[in-house]
Parts: sequence; C-alpha cells; structure tokens
Amino acid sequence: AAFLGTAIGPAVAQDRSIFDSTCLGFGCNNYNGQGFGGMAAPTDEATMPFAQFAAQLKDPEQRARVAKVDIYGAGGDKVYVSFADGTKARLGEGLPIDDSNGWSSPLWLVRILDNVNVPHAYHFRPGDNP
Repeated sequence: AAFLGTAIGPAVAQDRSIFDSTCLGFGCNNYNGQGFGGMAAPTDEATMPFAQFAAQLKDPEQRARVAKVDIYGAGGDKVYVSFADGTKARLGEGLPIDDSNGWSSPLWLVRILDNVNVPHAYHFRPGDNP
C-alpha cells in the first residue's frame, strides 16, 4: 500500500476477511473458524436444520408455534424445540455449538431466542437429559 507515493507496508492479500485486520497491537489473529457452518447433522435421530428453524422464527405465525427451546450439555450440543401442538424436534445441521477455535457458540442461539421472546432453558448439569 502507498500513502502519497510512500510505501507504508506490504499489501494485504485480497482473500482475507475484514476480521483479519483487528490486530489492535496484540498481534494479528484470523479467529480460526469463521467459516465453520455449525454442527453437522446428527445421525442418531431425526433433526430439523438450524436454518429452517431460524427462518421459522422470522415469521410471526410460525414463531407462535414454538412453545420453548431446551439446550442440553455444556457446549449446547443438543437442542430440542417444543411446539405448541405437543411435538418436539431436535435442531441439527448448522446449529451454533461451542467451538473453542472459532466464533460458534450456543449463546448465538440464546441471543436469537431472546430477541424474539421465545422461552428457553439451558440444562448443563451432568444428570440433565433430554
């Protein structure tokens, strides 16, 4: 890069993210895992993709069908949605789970639920099971 014709440092590669530039004097970090797409679809039971659930929360009529959400495990690895009609669904593919190498966290789900006033509970004690 150049400022008034004077080189001030090496050019930044074009394929880098805006977040790669947040050095703030502590050394640069690419925050490993920004491209992490959430949890893979579980194979032990049928699930609803997280994207489908998130879309449902955007529609007021569909959101009204959600009675509560229960999050299990310290990493939020199992999430069950209880619907007003008494049915349940486990959230699966794309669910933001705890990832120590990136930004993924079940707290993103909690924030979304808080924003749309959907009741939820976090069950993280060893004896808590769905």
